[in-house]
Amino acid sequence: MSSSGDTPQTNPSRLQPGQFPSPIVLQPLSSHNLTIIILHGRGFNAQKFHGPLLSSISTAPSTTLRDSLSHARLVFPTAPLARATKYRRSLIHQWYEGTGDWEPEARGEMRPSVEHIHGMLRDEIEKLGGDSRKVALMGFSQGGAITLVSSLLWDGAPLGAVVVMSGFMPLADAMRDILDEDTKSEGPEDD
Repeated sequence: MSSSGDTPQTNPSRLQPGQFPSPIVLQPLSSHNLTIIILHGRGFNAQKFHGPLLSSISTAPSTTLRDSLSHARLVFPTAPLARATKYRRSLIHQWYEGTGDWEPEARGEMRPSVEHIHGMLRDEIEKLGGDSRKVALMGFSQGGAITLVSSLLWDGAPLGAVVVMSGFMPLADAMRDILDEDTKSEGPEDD
């Protein structure tokens, strides 16, 4: 991991498809008691995403998000490079292969990204003395979609927060079917 927080250790131009680059990590400005893992959308990477995000959000007229969260370690992972069907098989950073703008039914394998994010969550929870409530997972667009899937499949203690902005629920129809089956199998309640 990058300790300076400015550049990842791995040169993105040398990555092979499917490899996860080292995240950009911004260390807390004061004592560490919160970690926020923030996932970018399709076509971005941590290098392009973290600076504009942090400079565009302010919590008061003269206070930046980073200053307001001086106790937080901010972790910006990058999705692996993969061929995107939607973009004529261009090689771009994406958390999984999707086919449409809102991608209600994902077509790609999400498991590698979910496992990668779960590993990051476990590492950050350990850094915070095992307190999962001090770790938040946040994502934008396709990063929001994989945030939802990762949080639903998380089998650890509850996280402090899960935040999705401009996101969507992939596999929504399949999840509805599962919920409908569960409801049917429970049957009517006896009085």
